[in-house]
Amino acid sequence: MSIIPLHTSARRDDWPERLDAFIRARRARSFAWGQHDCALFAADAVEAMTGNDPAAVFRGGYDSAAGALKAIRAAGHADLLSAVSAGLGEPLPSPLYAQRGDIAAVPLADDMSVAQESASEEGPASSGTGIARAGFPHALGVVLGRQIALVRPGVEGLGATSVLAASTAWRI
Repeated sequence: MSIIPLHTSARRDDWPERLDAFIRARRARSFAWGQHDCALFAADAVEAMTGNDPAAVFRGGYDSAAGALKAIRAAGHADLLSAVSAGLGEPLPSPLYAQRGDIAAVPLADDMSVAQESASEEGPASSGTGIARAGFPHALGVVLGRQIALVRPGVEGLGATSVLAASTAWRI
């Protein structure tokens, strides 16, 4: 099993409109492993902008954090970030180079779901706690300028965090 390399794909001419429509369509959709988790959210955004699905080999192959990690390892990758790099190419030299439409990884605290800034507005993060301990110390999101849009366990709809929170980013 291998990831489709996208680092040779170009964005479609109308990618800004496609990205806007994608984000609007996902605003209220809740997190679900194997359906709408952070990796598939990012992959779906890439597909909307390029027409290529970097996560095609993983779709329908897991429904839990443990299953996702098992699928990543079965594809020959040590972790989520190495799987993303296999599909999108080498990360940018600094996540501060990320531009609108790029994919970014945000580190997770050991006992948080994702993006504590948003969770504080919506109440405490729940049902996603311990995700970093489950083998996912990062969440993937889509850069929208100064913010990164992402999905979070235990929180309905999209959240956002500052692009300054990113540890790694890939150009699309």
